[in-house]
Amino acid sequence: MVLKNKPKERFLSIYDHLAELRIRLLICLIFVVIFTITSYCFVDRIRLFITAPVREHLVFVSLPEAFLVNLKIAALSGILVSIPVILQQLWSFVIPGLTKSVRIAAFFLVVGSILFFTLGVIFAFFIIVPFTVSFFLKFSSAHLKPMITFSNYVSFVSGILFAFGIVFQLPLVVFILAQLGLISHELLSENRANAIVFIFIIAAILTPPDIISQILLAIPLLLLYEFSMLMAKLAGRKRTSISA
Repeated sequence: MVLKNKPKERFLSIYDHLAELRIRLLICLIFVVIFTITSYCFVDRIRLFITAPVREHLVFVSLPEAFLVNLKIAALSGILVSIPVILQQLWSFVIPGLTKSVRIAAFFLVVGSILFFTLGVIFAFFIIVPFTVSFFLKFSSAHLKPMITFSNYVSFVSGILFAFGIVFQLPLVVFILAQLGLISHELLSENRANAIVFIFIIAAILTPPDIISQILLAIPLLLLYEFSMLMAKLAGRKRTSISA
């Protein structure tokens, strides 16, 4: 009789987890919608802030373009502001099944990921975007006036910010892989030349199709690679001390 009840109890347990996950995802969605609506109330200020490098050159070429891009800005802002709530809900969902040591490691993993992503976005917005915009606007002349559409500019900037936020995760990823023993400081040092080629390929894929943006992304990637080797060396020493 007990054996017959076990599959039913297991099924109910899985169903309860799925129901809890659905509720938490619904909470995340509600907060995203609320913050998106709130962001739209301040979309003019947000737009002035993100378009500062090229504001006087922006145009829109279709009637709904400005409205739709404002919605896009509000949605992205809403998602960005909702990240703490999203992480808190996901954390509350997975933490009951984790051991204490895994909880601590996962906590620092999440915090580190957010920190590196934020650093990448800040670096891109305040250094890379103004430099890139200034460089391309230099090609204008008396007979060649820039007319940058609002939609293209927001897409261009969003792509750069997202790319830098992702690639700034490199030291964290390397540290984790080194902790697992999958890579080492020596391996990274021996393959530095191959890594340089790979970095420029990644930069070409992640950035808009222009050589300047690719170089501007590749340079910090190279620096991050060097920093990652230090992280791998630190992780290797930590593994050695634990095993000893």
